[in-house]
Amino acid sequence: AAALIGEGNGQPAAAVDCTSQLAPVAPCLDYVQGNGKTPSSDCCKGLSSLVTTSPVCLCQLSEGKLNLSALGVTVDMKRALSLPTVCKIKGADRSRCAGKLSIP
Repeated sequence: AAALIGEGNGQPAAAVDCTSQLAPVAPCLDYVQGNGKTPSSDCCKGLSSLVTTSPVCLCQLSEGKLNLSALGVTVDMKRALSLPTVCKIKGADRSRCAGKLSIP
């Protein structure tokens, strides 16, 4: 599941295989599948790590561009999109994903 996303300088970003980058957010599966009232602290730590190390993958995930159903995962997108707010993670603003993601 690789994609090209511009870096804001008019040049395409290198292709990123986000499927392999999702391990840190594996603890979020229970929450985004509708189980539990709040995400675990491990989920929030993993999401914070993804925001820092692979923001392109966060965009692909939040925009539904990753084929998680092929992995047998059904995601409640409303819950998934609420994770940055619920986990109080700064820098996970989806407006950065509008095709011109600025990678720090």
